Amino acid sequence: MTTAVGGARILGEGSWYDSGAAALRGAVCVSCATPSFPPRAFCWRCGSETRPCLLPRSGRVVARSRIRVSPPGFPDTYDVGVVELAGDLRVMVRFQDEAPDHGAVATVRTGHLRDDETGPVVGPVFAADPAGEPVPSGSRDTGAPDGSVRPSHGGPLDVTVAGVATTAFGRPDLPAEELAGRAALAAVADAGLSPHDVDAVVVGSAFSTAALGQRMLRHVPWGGRRLVNVENACASGTSALAEAVALIRAGMADVVVAVGADVPVRSGGGLIALDQDDPVAGIGVTLPALYALVGDRYRATYDVALDAFAEVVVRSRANAVGNEKAFRRGTVSRQEVLASRPIADPLTLFQCAPNADGAAAVVVVADHLAGRLPHPPVQIAALGLHTGLTKDRFTGGSVVQRVARSVYAQAGIDARDIGVVELHDAFAPAALTNLEYLGLAEAGTAGHRLMAGDFAGGSTGAMLNPSGGLLSRGHPPGATGLAQVTELVRQLRGEAGDRQLADPGVALLHTMGGTVLELETNACTIGVLRRVR
Repeated sequence: MTTAVGGARILGEGSWYDSGAAALRGAVCVSCATPSFPPRAFCWRCGSETRPCLLPRSGRVVARSRIRVSPPGFPDTYDVGVVELAGDLRVMVRFQDEAPDHGAVATVRTGHLRDDETGPVVGPVFAADPAGEPVPSGSRDTGAPDGSVRPSHGGPLDVTVAGVATTAFGRPDLPAEELAGRAALAAVADAGLSPHDVDAVVVGSAFSTAALGQRMLRHVPWGGRRLVNVENACASGTSALAEAVALIRAGMADVVVAVGADVPVRSGGGLIALDQDDPVAGIGVTLPALYALVGDRYRATYDVALDAFAEVVVRSRANAVGNEKAFRRGTVSRQEVLASRPIADPLTLFQCAPNADGAAAVVVVADHLAGRLPHPPVQIAALGLHTGLTKDRFTGGSVVQRVARSVYAQAGIDARDIGVVELHDAFAPAALTNLEYLGLAEAGTAGHRLMAGDFAGGSTGAMLNPSGGLLSRGHPPGATGLAQVTELVRQLRGEAGDRQLADPGVALLHTMGGTVLELETNACTIGVLRRVR
């Protein structure tokens, strides 16, 4: 709800903000007293009902960032951050002026946020308040409930990947449906199958217009087949794969194509548009700013230098040199990364995955067809797909940790068995935090280890993003996860060319999708692939 007052609209008035009390509206669990923001009907920790409440007005700053590339209507630069209002509640906020230091007290008030077609928009802003009295931190934060990721039923999936393909990522100036069709047909050919062998198609896209799969029928001979469109933010491609695997496992199809495509460059590029009535995006937190806050919090907690974020990009570009389908293939130095255009402190342009147009596809088949394949068989041993909890991502453990534990158990492995990982590095800090959440590095060590040359395969730890990852391959959201699978399958087959690892061992897939910033994440997909010996 947005209410007008004095010629300005008040964002969230009566819903998640109370301008009269100058306080955020939240909820508190009637059973375990866990607070939530924005208000939730049910507690994220125990599932009990909640009651509405006003949240404390003051809290301590735990992360901050200055936004230097802003959405339409917002100031050219402004500061955002994370404020701890209670031991188990941290909220993303807009600062009225310059962000206070880490640990400083800030208090909420009503202030100017942006302008839109109706005039000024005001809402909650925080400002330094040395006299403020935040709730004592004595956190009882015990993380997520035990049942937040339900265990997979049965043993390994062992679904065979028959074919993979990607288009080149970049600026092909082709519509999404044509790119999708090209990738899908190429994956079927890679499987040694005919297009007429296909029983079903699942199409993933985050931002292409409705019915992408049906529009793809202009370019593929699959009219009359089962065809489903899937949207799950940047995990749309691997969500399509999960549906394809489910069809095979259920015996409802023998050959299923999962294809993903998006064309953000052709559609205009720039920042991903978010809901401007959202209590996070509406105050000006962009996707780069979200990861900038993650990076700032990580640096402050573990004393990590900016060079570690830059090294993520240096390693990514070096790997992409050998990937002819990657968008950014030129090498860079740490100094060049840090000197690139500031986006949201501490992130610079090169630390943000570039928009790219492209498509990727994966073909999965029933067991009785596996013996007919022209390639060494690769199987999906486990595949987990979960949404995040209805909590902020700065409180409690990560959905990545929870899904990874479940997937490793289903596949019968642990993190030490993984030889190569294609990880969702949409922004440089995510590479480090996710290496740790996946169990591939101890908490706070990934940056130091990367600077020391680790994550290059073998005794140095799992090879990180041999394809170049999102930071260099480019990021058409619907295609990204299936491009990750394509790289892993080619590594396991021994078909990765100049970037081939001597012994990739067990391969790990990790894809994230998030456009509803008040949640932990929209979707997290983690999978284990291995070659059948």
